[in-house]
Amino acid sequence: MNRQHDHVIRDIVISSEMSYHKNILKIIGYCLEFERVALVYEYSQFDYLFNCTEFLTWEKRVKIAIDVASVILYLHTEFPRPIIHRNLTSKNVILDQDGVVKLYNFECCIPLPIGKVQVQDSLIGTIGYLDPEYVWSSNVTLKSDVFSFGLFLLMLLSGNEIKVNHEGEYYSEDYGLISLENYASLCIENNKLEDNLIDSIILQEDQKKLKAFLNLALRCAKKVGENRPNMIDVAKELQRIKKGELQAFLPTMECLIDWN
Repeated sequence: MNRQHDHVIRDIVISSEMSYHKNILKIIGYCLEFERVALVYEYSQFDYLFNCTEFLTWEKRVKIAIDVASVILYLHTEFPRPIIHRNLTSKNVILDQDGVVKLYNFECCIPLPIGKVQVQDSLIGTIGYLDPEYVWSSNVTLKSDVFSFGLFLLMLLSGNEIKVNHEGEYYSEDYGLISLENYASLCIENNKLEDNLIDSIILQEDQKKLKAFLNLALRCAKKVGENRPNMIDVAKELQRIKKGELQAFLPTMECLIDWN
């Protein structure tokens, strides 16, 4: 059996284990008898998330973030051994005909060895979303998914793909290679949030919610894994943002950027 078949079997097994989760695109059949593997997904009219961002309200973006976080959190906490997704991008997320977000493609998933917090493996995933620590060391951790999720949150907020290089730095035409935190700060200083980090159609939403969402994304996308939150805390914080329960945690949370 070739490597492609190995990855597809991994996709089938994990998708089947999570088949009841409402935010998983279910596999209902497959064929491994030929060189090219065929997967049959549940019938659903859908569009890829990256094609839909310009039509999404603020409430819908937050709901998508919460639902995708619930899938990653399930992988991290509900299996006998925590599973790392390794390939969370907007291109692996769809919206069905009812507007329900669904994650698919679990081919890159890898379980943590028992009692370990990292696993060494060859580099796999999508360039631009990869945890820089994984790129440097070949060691992948649960925090590698948190890094990718941070970039996913920035995509939801801005409506554009925010990709980084192997050192976790973003290339800006205005500022060159720069850390995401410094990039956000400069965008604020130069009144370029609307052009670069916050979609114009949501810019008039509650500023505290936008601020909390952006800060959360930047904390998730920190270069050093131990400085990132875990997915349990990320999921809780997204729920607070949705409910507007910000006063309880904004004074004590680590705020990376601020604006008036």
